[in-house]
Amino acid sequence: MRRSGVLLAWICLALLARPAGAEPSCSLAGFAGSEAGRSATREAQLSPEGEFTRAMSSAAAYGEVNGDCAGEAAKLHFNLFGEHLRTFGESGSAQQSEGHDTRGFVREAYVSLTPHESVFIDIGKKDIRNGQFFFVSPLDFLQAPSNYAERGVINALGVSWRDTYREGALLAQMSWFNQAGTLELAVLPQLANPSHKPRVAEWNTSQRTNSAERYYLSYTTAVFEDFNPRLVLIGGESYAFGLGTSGFINDDWILSVEWSVNEKSQVRKFDEAALNKLQAWQLPTADDFFKEQDRQRFYQFGAGLRYTTDNNTAISVEYLFQDQGWHQRDWDNYFDTLELLEGAYQATSVDLFRDYQLLFAQEADNMARRDLLPGRNYLMLHLDDNEAELRRLSWESSTIYNIEDRSFALNLHLSSQLTRNVEVYLGGGYLDGPDNSEFGRLGNSGVGYAGVRAIW
Repeated sequence: MRRSGVLLAWICLALLARPAGAEPSCSLAGFAGSEAGRSATREAQLSPEGEFTRAMSSAAAYGEVNGDCAGEAAKLHFNLFGEHLRTFGESGSAQQSEGHDTRGFVREAYVSLTPHESVFIDIGKKDIRNGQFFFVSPLDFLQAPSNYAERGVINALGVSWRDTYREGALLAQMSWFNQAGTLELAVLPQLANPSHKPRVAEWNTSQRTNSAERYYLSYTTAVFEDFNPRLVLIGGESYAFGLGTSGFINDDWILSVEWSVNEKSQVRKFDEAALNKLQAWQLPTADDFFKEQDRQRFYQFGAGLRYTTDNNTAISVEYLFQDQGWHQRDWDNYFDTLELLEGAYQATSVDLFRDYQLLFAQEADNMARRDLLPGRNYLMLHLDDNEAELRRLSWESSTIYNIEDRSFALNLHLSSQLTRNVEVYLGGGYLDGPDNSEFGRLGNSGVGYAGVRAIW
């Protein structure tokens, strides 16, 4: 937070260092709200006898500020977010204890310069997004791990709550526009050593956003009338390459297709050697359970259709394949190990076996913070009926379905604008599936929430 604050101060000074007589035009927008929630839990593979996750209640206050200032020489944009969370109830060992959690961070803060009418330069902290999918976009290479609170989440944005905690990286970017398309170049410097802490929740801001030197290039062609193919390339310590396009099939249907290849996978694989050690009554180290995959290339493919009805209800169906995901043998070894650890604990009452199980719960949290799915084949459904009229009910729903193990995650969000500046909302999420499945293995089976926020 300190580095981000210093960055924002320097950016403000840069904006103010404009020619005399130039009066900047500034605007502020944002929201502030409060929310109460309750999680539900059950026994599961990752929460035997409810040891790791328990039902908790929460109350939160949160806010966001968006600012823009335009002068003759430069433009400034910043986005700030803060929250205070209070939790109640008996926590499990994989949860933070009852108490308070306050955090704030600069999501974006950068200056835009225009040395030429078709050239733009952005310097500062910026979130570069790529991809057209609501869920997982294979082209979204620069997404940083989420900075959400350890005790709970703010659900104000409904099924896309993770966007609340999305954070940009420090960079310098140049964009060049012409009739043929758009070229973007960016440099993301390394500002911190990669964290050796296994939990993403314990990483600092620089470790999440700038722990490696990266180079970014993208090109979007505008030569086609209905589709705009896009190429994205990442270089540095590792490379990533992707192609994608999105466009109208007709007035009601939009088709999106994306493909990518990445030199390094973020989905760590369960190591079968750890299971072999346990079966031989040896004690593996914590680092033995989950290993980085040592292949040279990992592929992702996504395809989606979006249909808008006559009453403006948007229906999106998306398919995701990722060959970095776990095969059935990986899942079998994973659940066999959990069963073995639980049996060993029941027989011996040795806390070490509980600690091993806790590592599995922490790894699930690590993947969630990276917005990663551990499987290989998914279907996703997103429904959005956003009414602009006051006092009309708007709703949004999403479902992620693991095709291979038949488990799913369901979210529903309802909201209504009481006035132009006051919104009330409620919603919930539900996880289910066989015990030996991706969403069935988790101790948290659901969450419900309700809140109100003021918008300006």
